[in-house]
Amino acid sequence: MFNCPLSREKADRLVKQLAIADDSCVLDVGCGEGEFLIQIAERYKISGIGLDSNPECIALANEKARLRVPDENLSFVCQDARSFNWEAHKVDLIICIG
Repeated sequence: MFNCPLSREKADRLVKQLAIADDSCVLDVGCGEGEFLIQIAERYKISGIGLDSNPECIALANEKARLRVPDENLSFVCQDARSFNWEAHKVDLIICIG
């Protein structure tokens, strides 16, 4: 589910413990299929960017987001974090699990 050794229960606890305001921007580096970022978007009104170098994972993440949080401003990009334009994005929280 998370492309890393993270259980559903632990992910739920982590999402509940996040101290982020609505309208925050969250960046998930190595997002895999986007599950963790999507769960955050299901709980909070955020915008988010998921980065992963695997195009199959990015395709699945975009499809899951379209089905589960169609009204949220999430984008999943097939890109390495080293080439991400950090200066062009103001983010409030950066996630990197696994």
